[in-house]
Amino acid sequence: DRARLLGLQDSQLLEMAEGMLRAVETHESRRQDEFQKALTYLQDCYTRELDIARAHDSDLLVARRLHEEVLSWVQKDTKRVVEVRRREDHLRHDGLLSSFREELRAHQEEILLVREAARDEVTSKGVAYDLLQSQYNRDLASARDEVQSKASELESVQEDLRAALRGLSFRESAYVVCGNCSILEKEKQDLREALRERERSLKEEVQRRQGMERVWEEEHRRLLESEETAGELQESILTEQNRYEQTLLSEQGRRQDLEQLVQEQFMTLTQKLTQCGEDPLPWTRDQVERERHANEEVLRQVEEARTCLETEKLQLRDQEATLFRERSVQDLSLSQAYAELERPATSGTTSCGTPTKDAPEDEQCPVRDIWDPDYVPDEVPV
Repeated sequence: DRARLLGLQDSQLLEMAEGMLRAVETHESRRQDEFQKALTYLQDCYTRELDIARAHDSDLLVARRLHEEVLSWVQKDTKRVVEVRRREDHLRHDGLLSSFREELRAHQEEILLVREAARDEVTSKGVAYDLLQSQYNRDLASARDEVQSKASELESVQEDLRAALRGLSFRESAYVVCGNCSILEKEKQDLREALRERERSLKEEVQRRQGMERVWEEEHRRLLESEETAGELQESILTEQNRYEQTLLSEQGRRQDLEQLVQEQFMTLTQKLTQCGEDPLPWTRDQVERERHANEEVLRQVEEARTCLETEKLQLRDQEATLFRERSVQDLSLSQAYAELERPATSGTTSCGTPTKDAPEDEQCPVRDIWDPDYVPDEVPV
């Protein structure tokens, strides 16, 4: 019985072991199938990803080559534009500087010519004025000599008259009428009037001469002020020219430094973008636009400087025209003054140097009033 029971248990255990073995084999085969399916799926996925990656790499390579070509084209175009702009700016700056220098040289030559002409004219007019003054002094000296001679003659006549009056007695003078008394009294009155008239004319002539001298001094002072103004304008022109040249040179140097810095930054950033695989084209366009705006700003500043210089040149030309007009007015006033000086000199020579036939002998030269009422009595006793 025990053996039979053990045999039954063994058979059951064997059946259970066989069932478990079959279950394990079934499970293993199912796991193998699932593993094979998963492996096949993973291989397919990997193959697809690999194909996609290869396609993406090829696309990236093509895009990189395209970007490099576009970048090289943009760099060449940018270099060409920058070089063209630089040459244009250099030509424009050189042309502006040469034109400014030529105009400044011409203006300086004109100012020097005007100053030399004004100096020569002042010298010639000063010489003419000295000649007129010397002629006037000679005429005045001759007139004074003639006045002294006439005064001495008048004194001698007065002495003769007093001697004749002392020779007459009071009784004879009471009954005898002198026939020369009325004539002498009339001549005395005429001489007094003539002397007063000549003294008044001499005073007017002296006042006129003094007025002419003041006018000449005023015109000479204005001419000196005009020369000083011309010198100040020339100095201001030189100062403005130096300032504009320094400004242009500083702007040119700053622009060259900026272009070099931008070029270095552009190359550095392009290399970084190329290494990172990014698209440098938008940045390049932005950089080109910024460079173009910077160039336009520099050109605008140059145009503004040129406009300011043109305005100052117009102002200087207006001031020069004003100086020329003032000089013409001064020349006209000086010519009138010299004409006024020559006219009295001519009339004085006619009245003092050459006696006229119509005037009396005692009225031919302007003298001061030398008739003394205390010295000679106003009325002759009859």
